[in-house]
Amino acid sequence: MRNMSNKFLTFILILSSILFLGLPSCKTKKGLVGENKEIYSVPFKTFSAKTTFSISLDGVSSFSIGGQLRIKTDSVIVFSIQPLAGVEVARAMVDDSGITLVDRINKRYFSTTFDEMKDNYGLEANFHSIQSIFANVPFAYEKSHNAQSPDFEKMNVTEEKFLLQRTYKGLSQEFVVDSVLQSGTILIESGEIRWNYMDFSGNVASRKFPVKTEIKLKQNNNTQTANQWPSSFMLTVSHRKMESNADMNFSYKIPEGYQRISLEEMIQMYIKNK
Repeated sequence: MRNMSNKFLTFILILSSILFLGLPSCKTKKGLVGENKEIYSVPFKTFSAKTTFSISLDGVSSFSIGGQLRIKTDSVIVFSIQPLAGVEVARAMVDDSGITLVDRINKRYFSTTFDEMKDNYGLEANFHSIQSIFANVPFAYEKSHNAQSPDFEKMNVTEEKFLLQRTYKGLSQEFVVDSVLQSGTILIESGEIRWNYMDFSGNVASRKFPVKTEIKLKQNNNTQTANQWPSSFMLTVSHRKMESNADMNFSYKIPEGYQRISLEEMIQMYIKNK
């Protein structure tokens, strides 16, 4: 059980760090061929998949753990960690207000709003951006709704591939697209996040969908929290048994008696057991 608790702590560090954002801006040419307007919209109302989360910290292979990913569009994202035949040991929930992390083994939880994450930890995050990454769609970071074609500058790379680029208050984004979104890159002064979609053998609501996604995050060593967080890690999300637009239960209440703890306490426990 102690080992599983350590794995959970590592996992929540990754989830709560998932959107260090930004990419240095660059000049682009306007004009585009073959743009598919469907790439800007989430292709489902609900989504569920059996999922394996594989995590590497500081370039060293760490562990893989099974579970389930469920999404209710524009409402909530649920990560359920189930290493043993559907028995949930941990849960992470993301909604428009923030992130809640529940450790069912040790009966404790952490909850914070996105504003608190920015003020207290310097983490720039919002629900719509997180949802878009997992739903395989480009997004305009500061907006809480689907991006549109005019939100981006566009540059042809080949006859079938193009770049979408935009800058917002020093934060820039870049997406590589052919018939579907292939990858995204974002950087800010504190670090960078890059994600790649692979194996589009899945089909969600009659649209090709990635079965595998790699999310790579690197924190600059000169940031305020560099002594607390791993400097880099990669989260690989692999799906199977995907289902969309079905009736799903997203209700959840933290059980009575669970202790609320701070993110600092979780970080310190992780560092102690690393």
